[in-house]
Amino acid sequence: MYEINSLFFYHALFMAELLVAEFLFFHRLKFRKGAFWRVPLAIVLCLGASFTVPTISNAAVSVASFVGMFTVSFFAAMIFLDTDWITIAFCALAGFSLQHLAYEAYDLILLSTRLAETTGAFYETTKITLFGGPAQLVIYAAVYLLIYWLVYWIYGRRIRKNEAISYRSRAIFIMALVCVFSDALINSLVIEFASNAPYQVLCCVDAASVMLCVLSLAVQFEISYRNKLNEDVAFLKIVRSKEREQYRLSKENAELVQIKVHDLKHQLREFGKSKSLSPEVIEEMNQVISIYDSFAQTGNPSLDLVLSEKALIAEKNSIPLSFIVDGKSVEFLSESDTFALFSNILDNAIEAVLPLVPEKRSISLSVRVKKNFVSIVESNRYDNPNMVFSGGLPVTIKKDKINHGYGLKSIRYMVNKYDGDMQISATGEIFTLSILLPIPPSKEETQSI
Repeated sequence: MYEINSLFFYHALFMAELLVAEFLFFHRLKFRKGAFWRVPLAIVLCLGASFTVPTISNAAVSVASFVGMFTVSFFAAMIFLDTDWITIAFCALAGFSLQHLAYEAYDLILLSTRLAETTGAFYETTKITLFGGPAQLVIYAAVYLLIYWLVYWIYGRRIRKNEAISYRSRAIFIMALVCVFSDALINSLVIEFASNAPYQVLCCVDAASVMLCVLSLAVQFEISYRNKLNEDVAFLKIVRSKEREQYRLSKENAELVQIKVHDLKHQLREFGKSKSLSPEVIEEMNQVISIYDSFAQTGNPSLDLVLSEKALIAEKNSIPLSFIVDGKSVEFLSESDTFALFSNILDNAIEAVLPLVPEKRSISLSVRVKKNFVSIVESNRYDNPNMVFSGGLPVTIKKDKINHGYGLKSIRYMVNKYDGDMQISATGEIFTLSILLPIPPSKEETQSI
């Protein structure tokens, strides 16, 4: 049951292959503190467990053994990964699919080139022969390196740094799980009952196994990726709807405030004439009213509304807000889009500087024409030295990552809508958002063309 043979050593080799494959996906997740000792501990536990697996060439025992080793690697990952179990399971399953894909591809190449007469040399229980010569060892190394690199390049990089995976559809996960473990079962049955079948038959089985592993990875990443995109689009639609409603309410409130301010100024003049109030009191009240009367004048009513509203918020929170804005340069944006774009820009900036001490708070905004483009540049101080980017956007540091981080996504959505370009940089203590929007030709220019 525990004889020293090829299968005994292959269990350790399999575990090593699995750990490398899983780490290609794990390394982008958030690690626990003390990872420098947690990771080696997990590796030792996994390799140690592999030597306790029975060395019996039986299909049922074989499947149970490999599923058991996969389970050990899953729980071992919890020792050093600081994320939810579904994210760890997702990456572990992807690693298992990758390992099995490389194994089946290696076996297929050996059979098709006739370097091996049968399949399952690793499962040999009567002697120790993991590799049948230097040629097999070279092919083994080349196949595993190439496939591991390709799968990481295609799928592994899609996992966002330090972010848990949003996996709403458990059916997809179960489907991928069924695909890869069904393939492992078929492989074990072939090795036990049909390992001496004609090599053409074995090649067909290996080819089918390769396709099943590819399907498993595709199901995991492609469908979940599309679902995440659909979730983002649906959420952005809700955000845009709320932004339009907010614009309507802000516009109504601004008009109401201006009416009230005009009435109060008129009443103050009457009080001044009747000398019911002292000049000092009237002057103080005029200064208070002037705060609400000093609406930005950029030449764009929607932009004036945003700047005036955010200036009041900045004033209340002791945040110096400076802007040099040519409002007419963004007249080609719809009113609601103008309000949404600049509201999100300034809301993100205000939120970023609020944790800072008042002396370090500052926000600047410029909007101007550069040739045939409108340049929008916003800069602010921030306090996040470990800022992580994913997909060109900073990863939100809030605990609820699924329902936050949509401010910048909404900005990017708006920029893409107008065929623009957006760049973000974080250097030192300065966060900078740069946007270029192409200015569409005027109606007169279009007609002349």
